[in-house]
Amino acid sequence: MLFWLYLAVIVEGLFFGFLGANYGKYQRNRLYNLLAESLLLPNISEWHLLLTPFVFPDKKAIVRGDILCTDGTLYDGEVRQYFLDGGRLSGMILVKPRRFDRRGYHADRDKGLNPDKTQYWKDIPSAKLYLMAEKILNINLNYAPSESLPGPVKNFIAASIGDSKISITVKSGGSEQQQK
Repeated sequence: MLFWLYLAVIVEGLFFGFLGANYGKYQRNRLYNLLAESLLLPNISEWHLLLTPFVFPDKKAIVRGDILCTDGTLYDGEVRQYFLDGGRLSGMILVKPRRFDRRGYHADRDKGLNPDKTQYWKDIPSAKLYLMAEKILNINLNYAPSESLPGPVKNFIAASIGDSKISITVKSGGSEQQQK
């Protein structure tokens, strides 16, 4: 009897693991979407949906964050990991972190120059940067496709907007492709 109970628990775990791991890939399937919306999504933190490529078919997509802290410092980097305390965000780790030089930018702008904002991002000499949630004022997220697979994300966006008159521009490795 105990064997069958453990077997049922293992099968149920594998089933929900499959649902979770393939949400971005199969969310357009009507039956799958019904199961996922009723069983899976209510039990997943909204932070997981926001800070990971969970909803995208390409699991190698990169989640980049622009994070404004309470002291006015603006950070940028790839969101690698996040931490929760109950349901609240307690912190996050950014890799390839950069800091915006606001003082230098405002000083050059006050001199009457027309500075290029991209020149004021400075790399932080660290592999990872941990930001505590108490210090975070605002988070802007950007979901970028992995370098090796820009096509599936472009197709996903095109299918999402349907027949509208919106053009999509995908930048990949310096080249630019436009689709109407």
